[in-house]
Amino acid sequence: MFYRTLAYGLLVALLFAPPGGNAGQEEREGEGVYVKERCITPSAHMPIVGFVPPESYEKPCRVPTALDTARSYRGAAERPPGSNSGAVVERFLSSVGLGGGYAWCAAYASHSFQQGPVRPLSEEGQAIRSAGARDYMDAKKTISPRDVAAGRVDVPKGSLVVWGVRGSWTGHIGLVLSDPWTGRCGRTIEGNTSPPEQDS
Repeated sequence: MFYRTLAYGLLVALLFAPPGGNAGQEEREGEGVYVKERCITPSAHMPIVGFVPPESYEKPCRVPTALDTARSYRGAAERPPGSNSGAVVERFLSSVGLGGGYAWCAAYASHSFQQGPVRPLSEEGQAIRSAGARDYMDAKKTISPRDVAAGRVDVPKGSLVVWGVRGSWTGHIGLVLSDPWTGRCGRTIEGNTSPPEQDS
């Protein structure tokens, strides 16, 4: 009788155990495409360094298409978490000539614009297509975050917002969803970012 009860208990445990044997463990969610509420904070480690408005784009009339593409990937994430890889992420990276394993926020933005097709233009009139977020600050027109925070300028929907680490080439980039971004805070959609609930 004892062995029959033991066997039955083991069978129940096997049938109802969570898949993968991760009982009591929560899988860490990877960096992905998320909508965020962002604010201009000059004292931050990575402050906003500027905005690139649609008037800097080759085809500003196609911005809604680019935003539709960007929003269609909402919730897409790295696989496995923390890898900068996965089928969707590698699709973004391929749009800037890279394979998996690289930071991909700018590749996500570039991919979204290419589906527009919309191209941010440099001061020389050359299309900007880059995996480097701060490269987009070479656009023919940018908006200062100081002017935005002071209420002197609104940021149009579909603009790019660029962050930068002080004294470094590294940065981050997203697309403005607010219509428009007015004052210190606005709404964005970004790739290669943590879910909103994981923000500190």
